[in-house]
Amino acid sequence: GTGYGPALSTALAWLKPYRMFNLSCAMVLVSDGLPGDKPGYEYILEEIAKLRIPVHTVYIGRQGEGEEEAKRIAEKTGGGHYTVSTLNEFVKAFESIGESIKELSLESEVYVEVEVKKSLSIIFYVASLVLSVLLWAMRFLTSRISF
Repeated sequence: GTGYGPALSTALAWLKPYRMFNLSCAMVLVSDGLPGDKPGYEYILEEIAKLRIPVHTVYIGRQGEGEEEAKRIAEKTGGGHYTVSTLNEFVKAFESIGESIKELSLESEVYVEVEVKKSLSIIFYVASLVLSVLLWAMRFLTSRISF
């Protein structure tokens, strides 16, 4: 079985910051087999779909269960699917993916929450000064040391 989970989780870790700023991005998953970690990678696929990151899949080989799984991943995330069996088809698939990725752009404005902190008031400064003087006076009265 092919490990889809590690590849998808690594790509998600790299691309997630881009999505936090509403920047478009995409993934390309190339495989020649069935996933060996099917229950595990589906959770990662859910997060990828939720972040609206399209996964373009390229399946190398004949039609079968692996190709169906690759199609499902592409459909779930909004990516394209390509099945290839020759090097020429492989290159054409990547050219098509490149054309679709080239059209990605900034989707919307970036909104950032900023907490505005107010400067300390004059009352706080005066209270600090009075407290410091009182502490100094108490120390002087108890120990007769002025420093």
